[in-house]
Amino acid sequence: MPAFPVLSLTKPTGLAFALLASGAWSGTQRRLAVALSAGAFALWAARDLILVRPLSSIAAWLPKGGPGSTIAAHLPGSLLVFARASWQEGLAWCAFSTLGFAVLAFGPRRYWRVAALAAIVIFALVPTAYAGAGGVQQLALGSSLRFMLPVAALGALWLSTFPKRATWFVVSGAVAATVAGIASQWQIFANDSTTHNTPFFVAAAALVIAASLALRAAWPRIAIATGTAVLLAALACGLALSHPADYITRSYGGALSFVSRAGFRRVLTYGLPAGAALVADPTVQAFDGDDWGTCEQARKLGAVIAIGPHPPRILDCGRVLYRDARTTVLDPRSDSHS
Repeated sequence: MPAFPVLSLTKPTGLAFALLASGAWSGTQRRLAVALSAGAFALWAARDLILVRPLSSIAAWLPKGGPGSTIAAHLPGSLLVFARASWQEGLAWCAFSTLGFAVLAFGPRRYWRVAALAAIVIFALVPTAYAGAGGVQQLALGSSLRFMLPVAALGALWLSTFPKRATWFVVSGAVAATVAGIASQWQIFANDSTTHNTPFFVAAAALVIAASLALRAAWPRIAIATGTAVLLAALACGLALSHPADYITRSYGGALSFVSRAGFRRVLTYGLPAGAALVADPTVQAFDGDDWGTCEQARKLGAVIAIGPHPPRILDCGRVLYRDARTTVLDPRSDSHS
């Protein structure tokens, strides 16, 4: 049950998966699962509405691509692409995801089977899961495998029910995966000096929650744990967002920071996420570039073009305003080249 609010925050499919999976429960448990999922999602939505300004830029965050960009639309060929991407991801991913698929037919509990079916259907129908904006092959590159995480998690859960003699094997694998995950996240935090204190907030939250477990009554424990987690998360987010330019520059190059410094109010991103432009400068209007006609689209919008390190194709329109080793900013309203 505690996993439902976490699932609902796994963008962009988590809320749908949590609500569908809650259908396997009954009565009070189902209502509680729905309430936890919807409540957590509402808090996340309120946070984004506060941080994203102007509101017209929210359109840049919405998934681009119709039914033709889904994995289901490219069956059966997409199954081979999925298999290749899974193999490139590693043996651990292959093992857990395969077990997750097996849960659909052989899962020991009904709600596990319902959850597996919901996760697989959502994975097949997510827009841009096969090919994203600019023709980027999301599935072939392994980027959309994150939408399959609920299936892999179910596979790991089923593995934990195997005979006790496999307990130490499962625990050892889980510890190794956890350590690898922490190391990966630490590299992300290390990109920006303002996020170096994240481990402190995590440790503080863990200590307070652990201390609350000493209380006998259930509701005080829940209130203390929830309140502490929300407060520390808010403080951590505030510090992390206080100077986002460092993180954006190290992650995506200097193009978006240049757009903010130069005072441009509209930017069209190509090979870059539009959301990153909004993080660098919440007052800018950011738009995702179309697969084709990007230059003409920018002219109509009156926007400059921020080009990422690996654009789907080379753009040659307008004057170069900024260029570094990874990114470029073009002004398509000018016909001169440099």
